[in-house]
Amino acid sequence: MLQRFRHPLIFRGHRHSEAVEKWGSVPMIITGALYGGHPKAGSYREVKVLPDRIVTRVRDFAKPAGTWEQEKVIAPPPPGQIPGRIAVDGDMIYYGAGSTVYARRAKNGQPLWQATVNGTIVTGLTAGDGKVFVPAGEHSLYCLDARNGEVQWRYAVGLPILTEPVVSDGKVFFGAMDGYFRALDVATGTEVWKHQSSAQQDRYTSAPLWPAVLTGDKVIVAKRPAGRNQDRNLVAFNQADGKVIWSRRVNPGWAARIALNSNGDKLYAP
Repeated sequence: MLQRFRHPLIFRGHRHSEAVEKWGSVPMIITGALYGGHPKAGSYREVKVLPDRIVTRVRDFAKPAGTWEQEKVIAPPPPGQIPGRIAVDGDMIYYGAGSTVYARRAKNGQPLWQATVNGTIVTGLTAGDGKVFVPAGEHSLYCLDARNGEVQWRYAVGLPILTEPVVSDGKVFFGAMDGYFRALDVATGTEVWKHQSSAQQDRYTSAPLWPAVLTGDKVIVAKRPAGRNQDRNLVAFNQADGKVIWSRRVNPGWAARIALNSNGDKLYAP
């Protein structure tokens, strides 16, 4: 489905209830909980995946039987749409569209190479250490040679990687919807360390989905807290071994992109 539409799409329900059924040939996604017959709580969403579009509608149980919201149509994006940031490394720029990675000269846009990966590119790219890192497909991180676009390695996780990784000191760092934050060796793609940032039962809502930032020997991650008092949603890891250097609970709502000042000694977290 994702490949057909070249469009990242995630169905997500309430943390306490989620079910997926398939009726006939139409996928039906039911999200939310039905609260013991309470008429003012609960709803479900019907999603139809058609050859040229996705149609969704919601049934609200607070309204009379048979009442649906107006259908919403999600059309495929225009061909060639760039889903995330453009990576810049020296005099080169790299970007992805569809399932293709493009390399161009920064000063004049001269094309140098293009390469295809096995899956739709779902977010921005990152370049560093002579490599280009591409989150693509449902749950893969590709490493391409920055000189010619040849695939060096591919690392797969259990659930989607929705944000661009960061690169430092021979390692590439990224989070995924399986709740883990990982460090891989840039040269080989082997796992150096990983940290379970979200528990199994709430990984969809508190996974480390935003890009990390780098400062000194630390890589800092922001995520949504899982609701437990002890959970911290701003965590600094040692880049070398993944040990937690410090953690803070700064925002009870959704986490967002964090940033460092130019000196790298002040962190800004929404």
